[in-house]
Amino acid sequence: CFISEPPQNFESLTWKFFLRSTFKIEFESITLITIIKLEQLGNLFEQAKNWQGPISAVILMLNNNNNSKFEQLFLLSKSLQIYKEIYKSYLKYIDLHLLWINSENIN
Repeated sequence: CFISEPPQNFESLTWKFFLRSTFKIEFESITLITIIKLEQLGNLFEQAKNWQGPISAVILMLNNNNNSKFEQLFLLSKSLQIYKEIYKSYLKYIDLHLLWINSENIN
């Protein structure tokens, strides 16, 4: 897996290709696209296990007073380390993008 460099402007609301897939598509295929919260990361890896094809996922990172962006990235990195051990062979299918939004915009 490949974790990209942070955006030039870290105050940006998006981080495209935070994690880059290493899966090489050799035929026409359908890409599964999804949006999840950080707490649902385990579900994403379960989906990758079942799908075994390209997945593009956006993780909603909630802007709130509880955690800074750096704290959120730390939590995400720690979660990814755990899931990489469990789902090592399925990580190759996933492109992860980050999107920071205000927590009051989520129902």
